[in-house]
Order: sequence, then C-alpha cells, then structure tokens
Amino acid sequence: MRLAAATALTLSAPIPPSPPPQQFANRYADGTQNGGMFVRDTLFLPRPGQSPELLKNFVFGCAKYVSGLLYKQYADGLMGLSMGPSALPPQLAAAGIGGRGSAPGTFTLCLSRAGGAMALGKPARPAGAAPLQYVFLQPSPRGFYLVGVQGFTVNGAPLTLTTPASQTILIDSGSTFSYLTFNTYQQLISQLDAALAPLKPPPGQLPRRSLHQVSQRTASLVLDYGGIVEDDGGNVAVGKEGAAPPAGSVFVSKVPLPKGNDDVCWDLTGPGATQIRTEYDLGGVFPDLELTFAGGVPFKLPPYRYVFVASKTKGNANAKPRVTVCLGVFDGNDLAILGAIMMRDTLFEFDWAGPLTKRVGFTQADCGYLASDISRGS
Repeated sequence: MRLAAATALTLSAPIPPSPPPQQFANRYADGTQNGGMFVRDTLFLPRPGQSPELLKNFVFGCAKYVSGLLYKQYADGLMGLSMGPSALPPQLAAAGIGGRGSAPGTFTLCLSRAGGAMALGKPARPAGAAPLQYVFLQPSPRGFYLVGVQGFTVNGAPLTLTTPASQTILIDSGSTFSYLTFNTYQQLISQLDAALAPLKPPPGQLPRRSLHQVSQRTASLVLDYGGIVEDDGGNVAVGKEGAAPPAGSVFVSKVPLPKGNDDVCWDLTGPGATQIRTEYDLGGVFPDLELTFAGGVPFKLPPYRYVFVASKTKGNANAKPRVTVCLGVFDGNDLAILGAIMMRDTLFEFDWAGPLTKRVGFTQADCGYLASDISRGS
C-alpha cells in the first residue's frame, strides 16, 4: 500500500471508546476532502532481524469518500502523523512501542523527487549530513507542528513579518505546496519580480545571468542531492543539486494568466533553456530564499524547494525552446504552511515525545541513503 504522510493531519472526531465507530471529516488547505468512520485493528510494525511489534486496538479512519487530489494522487491513503489523539504517533507513544533509538512516538521523515523514507524513532543520520538543528514547537490545540518564524529573506532582502500569523508556520508534509500569509506572500512576489527583472529579454541583448545546469546524464557530473526525470527515450536520468559549470544563458518572462488563476509562472527561453530538465537546474536563475525560525535557526530554500518545472517545449523552426516554471508557494490568507515542496532533500525529526519534548530537528540529507539504512535495519 502507498501512503502519503501528513504531519499536520488531525482527524476531526475523538477516538471512540467503544463501538459503534464514530465519523470523521477533514478538509485540507488545497480544498480536498475526505470522510468516513473510525475502525480498530492490530497494526504490525516490522523490525529487520527481530519480531514485529504489535499495536493492538489501533484506531484509523476508513474513508467512505475522497475528493480532489486525494482521489487523483498515486497514494492509496493518508498516514496521520500529527500530535492529535487519533494520529499514529500518539497511539504508539501511549502503547510504548515504535521508538527505535528514542521515545515511542518520535518519527523521522525524509522526502525527495527520487523517493524518500519515514522511520519510527531516530535512525542513524545519513552519511555526510550535518548535525540536526532543532526548533521548539509552539502550543497547538489541534496537535499541529507549529514553529515560530522570526525572519524571511529573498536573495538576502528581508520581508516584513508584521502580524502574529506571519510569525508562525505549520510544518505539513501532507500539503504538496507551501502557503504564506497574505502580506508575506505579496512581498515574496514583489521580491521575486525584482530579482528576475534583469533577465527580461530586451531586443538585441543577451541575458545577464547564466544557468547552472546540474541534471546531467554523465555520471561524473552527478554531485550531491536530487531527483529523477525520464529523458525523451524513456531512460531515467538522475538530477542532483550542487555546483556545476555554466551551460548557457536564459531569459525569464512572467506568464500572464487569466483573472482568478492564482498560479505564478515564468517562461524561460534562450540558449540555456534546452539544458533545464528539472527544478534542480534553476540555481543561478531564481534567487535563494531563507526562513529563520525562532531562536535564529536558518532554513535555506534554494529554487528547487519553492518552484517546479510545469512544462517544457523543445522548439522547432517556428518556435524557440521554452520551459515554464511555476511557484510552489500560494497565498494562505492568514495561515502559513511549510509543505512538502520545501521539505525536499531534508531529514526532519519530529521529537515530541522524548525527554527534550516538543521540538523538530532538520538537516539536509540524502533521503535515498535513509531508505537503504532503514531496509538494512541499521
């Protein structure tokens, strides 16, 4: 079974003390919904080289209806990982199982384009990964993972965080994209427009910034982290983020969209456009962002953590090659969400049940290594 992990998922009804099962209904930031009834069963937790642990009377939702992306997506279900009573971690903590090197209920999540992994407890840190930085969680009546935000920069330029809502952000792997409060979002768009303005294609002039292409088929040019994409022949090529030689120049033009469409997209043309295969190739074109969490803890957001390649046109005698790139951040009105796009290639440790309770740690990591580490049972 394929599951999408949702760290901010909290089922709306309490755990039923006895049959008959109670109902639940959820609505998510992207407008998708699901609902059904609670049921109980025994959950088997495999442990390589050991007998599985059993979580008896495991409470979970059996959906009777789903809509939107929940219906269309590849996953067969949602795994609730919040601190809400009907999510998985609190049930493990109450039963005293699933700890793996830590207090039961703690879990680790690592996502990337090439795949990822989730572990109950604290697996060994992937090779080459720096020590985790920790941020303490703020109180949340619904069991969400809320952290304080004290700064946000675009290419080093600070945004103004004036409202209490803009000074907190909810970490939610179940949200594909990220969301910012209205004022912060408007500032982000303005700063991105300013950063990309020098790349507008004036007649007769070359663009002033070079593309650093890193999604290469040549093994010697594969560097540190990244994702996968199929080439025209159906072969899989691995794109890894890191320093690489310039591979051409690009023009950037904002795409005009009809009123009511809240997407923000750009068309990339020029000699370097043919070299762009994934969002991992956009360093040097789009600026770096950085969130600063409470306590001065920085969280870097290179382009692949906030934009995505929406479409590519090869070009021909009548049209130039074109790549359309869209922003993976939307206006959340009075709510800010750090979604899965911003969690790419980062190991997150949700340590809310251990001796140093209610904190989230993170470090950039090779998520594929974590997956193999878990399968080895190390």
